[in-house]
Amino acid sequence: MNRSLHSNTRAVQSLIQLVQTFADTKVVKSEVDKLSKIGIESYHDENNLDVLHHAIIANNIEAVTVLFFKGYFLPPHEYYSISYMHLAAKLGHRTILGLLLQDRPHDNKATIFKYQSASQKHYIKPTDGDERTEVTPLDVAGKGGHIRCVKLILDHCLGRYHDRNKFSGKDAHINMACQLDSPSALRLLLSESPTDDDVKSAVGAALKLAKPECLDILLRLHPDLRSLFGGMNLYHVLYSYSFLFDNKWVEALPTVTTVLIRHGHSVASNVPFRTYPLYSLLCLYVKCYDMPEKLPYIIACIVLLLNAGANPNFDEIEFEIAHENLNVQTAFGRLSYSTGLHCFYSNICSLNLHFDEGMEFKTIVGMLQHCTEIFLRHGSNLQQIGRVNEEGSLVGTALHSFCDMSILIGLDTKTLALLLKYGADPEIECNGLYPVSLILEQFVCCTVEKLTIKDLDIFLNILNMMSYKCVKEIMDDTIEYKTEDASEQMIFKNKIISFMADELNDWTLKKECQYLILKNCKRKMAKVLKLPIPMPLKTEILTVTLNLIP
Repeated sequence: MNRSLHSNTRAVQSLIQLVQTFADTKVVKSEVDKLSKIGIESYHDENNLDVLHHAIIANNIEAVTVLFFKGYFLPPHEYYSISYMHLAAKLGHRTILGLLLQDRPHDNKATIFKYQSASQKHYIKPTDGDERTEVTPLDVAGKGGHIRCVKLILDHCLGRYHDRNKFSGKDAHINMACQLDSPSALRLLLSESPTDDDVKSAVGAALKLAKPECLDILLRLHPDLRSLFGGMNLYHVLYSYSFLFDNKWVEALPTVTTVLIRHGHSVASNVPFRTYPLYSLLCLYVKCYDMPEKLPYIIACIVLLLNAGANPNFDEIEFEIAHENLNVQTAFGRLSYSTGLHCFYSNICSLNLHFDEGMEFKTIVGMLQHCTEIFLRHGSNLQQIGRVNEEGSLVGTALHSFCDMSILIGLDTKTLALLLKYGADPEIECNGLYPVSLILEQFVCCTVEKLTIKDLDIFLNILNMMSYKCVKEIMDDTIEYKTEDASEQMIFKNKIISFMADELNDWTLKKECQYLILKNCKRKMAKVLKLPIPMPLKTEILTVTLNLIP
């Protein structure tokens, strides 16, 4: 058996020598016929290279053709050491690369490819060393500067996409390089000086597919993008397309957002209407059913936009009204919003639709708290009036919007504490309704689903932050409310009225002073804590907010 194995080894080595010296094709065929398929395919030299590897290294097209014609090294055969296609791409052997694309198309994928050195003329098996990055044959050809190989691979890939009308025309190559996320191939193609239209088209492809490296390369060319996507800012396009096509692309959003910011794209773009980047991001991603998994990337983008100068108080609605005579286009797909918090709370209400699909309120509490605090730290105006619900039937402050949201999905006390801590004013009345009025009306006039008796007590305690006049108005309104279910809602109504009556009856000069101090400190905890008064008194003034903080 050893003698037979040794004989086979010598025979295969002889075949390799014929391949390397470009022996006549007939001689190669004759030598191949003397050996078994398993004998040829199983042989590996001291560098773990087989016959096909040596044929590729030698660029012996005839030898590769003979081997494939005989059915050798075809699928399901797998290479032992390094990818045949990567090797051909590295060496720039275009014709052999074409044969491999035709006969071994499954090799056209990302894998670890380690090249020892050109001078040593051999390749070694990938190890557990430093080179762990997976690359495609396209990447390898691009890094090697083999533009004909790059185009060959792209043409092969394009053939799979023509039926779906992915790309066509002269811009197809750079578009597909972006599609396949190969910066090295893209750089090489750009060396041929494509037209501005080609570059602009490629920017669109890289953006919609959220390919940051490719986008960065293209934007360095400073193309004129004013007509791209109908003049919409690239942030809006990025968030819209990445949301629609592939959930995995969300992971690239912070990097692509950073690229756009670095290249000077304004985070304050607002024409066409309803394309303000911050609000486009929020209204698309906050309400999606898999939001918890996307949370880190959404928050990262929010912070990036705000740090780059996005205004959390930009009023899209007022902007549209002020410029309605300019015939400015309106982007489809979302409503306009008055502030970042209005946008956030309005869209997070939509998660109520997913509760029946297994999503629980606790899964979104983290985002509710985190995003609210981010907006507050970046200067959100809690007194700004805006549209609260999508129907436009209710307007109010961020606190109004928060209360409306709480009715639909439940109350998070930590978020409420944040709003009060930063100065949310429960005394601002819009259309005859205070923020607390929304909650009280819900308990008295409707069927309560998401709120509890404990939640009602929390909102009633907010009355302690309001003036005698406001509490009296709310009590009078509550008395006028008509209940639908006398057995339950009358209990709530009586409880609410009784609480407010006690508040009014117990109104003292001390309580009035505490109220005035809080009001003059713009209701902000930080300002109260800086007052030159005893700490126990500060604590009394901030009782409602402090009780909400665990």
